[in-house]
Amino acid sequence: MQQQLDEMTQEISTLRGELERNTYDMEQMLQRQRELFIEIDKLRSQQGAAVAAVPVATDKTKPDGKFTTNVDEQTAYQNAVDLILKKRDYTGAIEAFKQFQKDFPESTFMPNSHYWLGQLYFAKRQDAEAEKSFKAVLGFAKSNKRADALVKLGDIANVAIRLTKLRNTTSR
Repeated sequence: MQQQLDEMTQEISTLRGELERNTYDMEQMLQRQRELFIEIDKLRSQQGAAVAAVPVATDKTKPDGKFTTNVDEQTAYQNAVDLILKKRDYTGAIEAFKQFQKDFPESTFMPNSHYWLGQLYFAKRQDAEAEKSFKAVLGFAKSNKRADALVKLGDIANVAIRLTKLRNTTSR
């Protein structure tokens, strides 16, 4: 009985350590997502300068950022986020998120991947692509990004309405 009790105590200690590590990792991921959201929002809000602020890769077939398909899904996702936050390689990040979606179609990060891909397209004023990505988020019923995606879809609709009004007033 004492041996079983000792084994269970050891197992509980191990599980507590893993829980603390996972909690820390999740907090770090949430902080990076907040930073990413702020960065994307800043890019979009710069009136007229947003397109110029987004760097364009010189070689369309190979993005500036480095990511690999031979890593686990959390690392691949984090690498894509780091392309935005650390390297400011938005074109590379788009490619990294697309590759992530191909490599890990069942990932728990899939709704976030679609959301951040939508954010990148939105910042680059590629609203049709952004809309597709944000609508993909809506397919994940339990995602915490659904509400944010709906807000962004509303933003895209508002931009379209304003452009239509502007065209109508200038064509008169």
